[in-house]
Amino acid sequence: MDPSISISFPARTEFVRVARLAATGVVSITDWTVDDVEDFRLAVSEACAHLLATPAAASTLTVQITLRGRDAEVFVRADSTASPDEAASETLARDVVSALGENVSFESVDGSPAVRFTKRASQPSGAPS
Repeated sequence: MDPSISISFPARTEFVRVARLAATGVVSITDWTVDDVEDFRLAVSEACAHLLATPAAASTLTVQITLRGRDAEVFVRADSTASPDEAASETLARDVVSALGENVSFESVDGSPAVRFTKRASQPSGAPS
């Protein structure tokens, strides 16, 4: 079974640090480089920021992180009911997540906005290429 965590917190910017802390904790059990960990923290944080930019007010954000080998799969969801027309489509946060993650999708799940992405770790130092 792949290690997984799920946390929910108030949908307010000052609580995004909780998501960053959880992201760091989860990947600390892997052999990721410091740069990979920092990129992952930033991607998780910006996924949350993107959802907070949605005009429809959310009360809770939920972040689920699952490790699959050396990869981390992330699913971040707001509990608002923003329609696709109301969604914050173009944000700097969206661009950052798209640049740092792989298989990135911005979607609606059961009527709620969500961000899904995978972060693949670079090869550990000393590993054959």
